[in-house]
Amino acid sequence: LTVLTSLVVCRRGHAMLNYTKGGRYQGNGNKITRNGDGRFVYLNNFFSYEGQFVNGIKQGQGRLSMKDGSYMEGHFENGELIGSGKIFSYTRGTVYEGDIFMGERHGEGQILYPNGNVYIGSWRHNSREGKGRLIIKSQGVYEGEFHQNRKNGFGVFSSSLFRISATYKEDKICGTGSVTFAFGGFYDGNFLDGKPHGEGMLIQPFDLPVYKGCWLEGRPTRRAALLGMPQSKPTGHPALPGTSHMSEFTVSSRELLTTGFTFLALVLTEDGKILQEENNRHLIAWIGEYRQTPLTNNLIHLDRCSQSKLLAHATDGCATTPFKSYILPFGDIIKQKEQSSLTNEDAQAEETSAVSEVLETSNSQEDFFKVTPSDHAPKLQPVLQNEKTACGFAKWEALKVCPKTLLQHAQVFNGSSVSDRPQGSRMVTRGLTASDTQRMSLEEGKDEETADIHKAEAILKAYKDRLVLVVEEEAVLIKNEELDVLASYARQKTVPIPASVLFDYAKLAR
Repeated sequence: LTVLTSLVVCRRGHAMLNYTKGGRYQGNGNKITRNGDGRFVYLNNFFSYEGQFVNGIKQGQGRLSMKDGSYMEGHFENGELIGSGKIFSYTRGTVYEGDIFMGERHGEGQILYPNGNVYIGSWRHNSREGKGRLIIKSQGVYEGEFHQNRKNGFGVFSSSLFRISATYKEDKICGTGSVTFAFGGFYDGNFLDGKPHGEGMLIQPFDLPVYKGCWLEGRPTRRAALLGMPQSKPTGHPALPGTSHMSEFTVSSRELLTTGFTFLALVLTEDGKILQEENNRHLIAWIGEYRQTPLTNNLIHLDRCSQSKLLAHATDGCATTPFKSYILPFGDIIKQKEQSSLTNEDAQAEETSAVSEVLETSNSQEDFFKVTPSDHAPKLQPVLQNEKTACGFAKWEALKVCPKTLLQHAQVFNGSSVSDRPQGSRMVTRGLTASDTQRMSLEEGKDEETADIHKAEAILKAYKDRLVLVVEEEAVLIKNEELDVLASYARQKTVPIPASVLFDYAKLAR
């Protein structure tokens, strides 16, 4: 019970009251109580109220202020702030506007945090509870369910880099969900503590490998380690960089030169098992000659080899192995044109056209294949054949070497004579019909093709064990601006999602 100790009547209906237990009032009222507009300062001088009173109780519009600068304003009922109002906390730096019950944030409202974050949604006893929208500055927006101030239940988190639709538990993704990346790719599956855990599928951007299988704490339980082949006989000596090994594989000369042969490449895990959970790994196969020494300087230039990591960094036209030996790929020999004789239109056509002038092997061209200045050295375009893996393996149906390609290769790089074909004179076509002439041309073409095959078969005997089939992972070309996006995503440390998953796995794929 507060006892009035002094009363000073300033004018009619206006008074200044002091109380035995402290507190001062100035405003409308009578000798006994406060009524109407007034200002009351509490005993501790920390709280003060300015607004409407009814029978000494805060009733109506008013503002309860604190000495540190904090305040609550709105509609008071029976001394408590109830209904629409505003709460500012100086110590926390928050500003709330919305429904208030008994002085607490309760109902629908919006709060602005000092770091720039904004929450708009449901409240219950000062906690975010129910459905709401949380805008996280410089990161993204979460829309979904909350419980005791934390993301809890189903929600969607969106940013400029990704979009997450998942079930949350205490601010972390748990249960099923999906992450869609703005630059391509997505993860769909189970989560635990914000990381992929259990069954899930990751489709990566830039056409990188797809993994569908079991995850453990944000990483695939089975990962690619090396390439292999079924029923191979390892020689025990790695032939190529990395963990690939040289294996014996028997192919007849007819298969190699005409019909082609079938070859399987397997993606293996560290324990040597097929990675059946993986698809879409890009592999390339090419056939070449195993050499102990590289080519003579300036003899040849490799062309269009960006797909092959080995050939893109070739030494003197050869892929380097770890044992100071080299692999020279088979391919088409392309004559370089004199740059001075090219017009602008010719240069543009030369740059963009995929069709180049393939040299015929004849006596008149033998001098061309001698060592020439590097500016005008011929180009070698390796024959690269692409395949994608499915369930951990890739299959090439018709791998072969064109007989003419093999003959050119032997002549240019090994000095074999392939020009013993007699110089054919023109066919006498006088008196023959067009169909007869066409038939004779086809027969002559078949004869030349058969002769080339026989010569190529003879050359293959000289190669013996020097023929090598190389299977490697195709190089992934990513633009600089795309790398910037990847780096930007990797910096999102505060977002409760598996920020390292995509990039740890993408690194394995290269």
